[in-house]
Amino acid sequence: LSYQNAYKSKSTQQVMTLFLFLLISLPFALCNVIELTSENSHLVKSGEWFIRVYSPDCEWSQSISGPWADLGKWAEDKPYSIAEINLSSRNSLGTQMWVSKTPMLIHVKEGVYKVFKGIIHSNQFRSKFETWKSFLEENLSDSLEPLPWYQTPGSITMKLYSVLKDNSNLLPLLGIIFSIVIFLLKFVSVFSTVDYILLH
Repeated sequence: LSYQNAYKSKSTQQVMTLFLFLLISLPFALCNVIELTSENSHLVKSGEWFIRVYSPDCEWSQSISGPWADLGKWAEDKPYSIAEINLSSRNSLGTQMWVSKTPMLIHVKEGVYKVFKGIIHSNQFRSKFETWKSFLEENLSDSLEPLPWYQTPGSITMKLYSVLKDNSNLLPLLGIIFSIVIFLLKFVSVFSTVDYILLH
């Protein structure tokens, strides 16, 4: 009986050791994906980045977390930085972004922001991972239009949006006002482009 108890005790000890090892190793296994916050947002100003903007309570956001982690592992020895922005975090870089839905994938190269328009939602694991990998390897971001300056994190408009958003009482009014401002800026941008074409 004592032998059996000793055997069970040893087995339990081995299981606990394995559990602790996995628990300690988990953060290192996930460290290939960088969590962007207001503190380290300056990193995005240089190099090439592929960023997942997500919300923890969004089902679609969670459905791509596995392939996204794999993309981070794949890019570990390559010139790409794979990152993510948690919209629920108060110090998140997402507080300076106009996000209409999640998840959103953003490509940034030397500070130029572009919204990825390829596969995000899919039931096939490989299709998402392979599509994102090809997007980076084949420089498909060159065909995308950059975000206008007023929607870029760090711009005056986005900083103002971030400050006002902290006051929850103003959120409904803020949404209406900001939507009008964005529309007007888009209109001015299109008008300026047409005017330039006509004059040249």
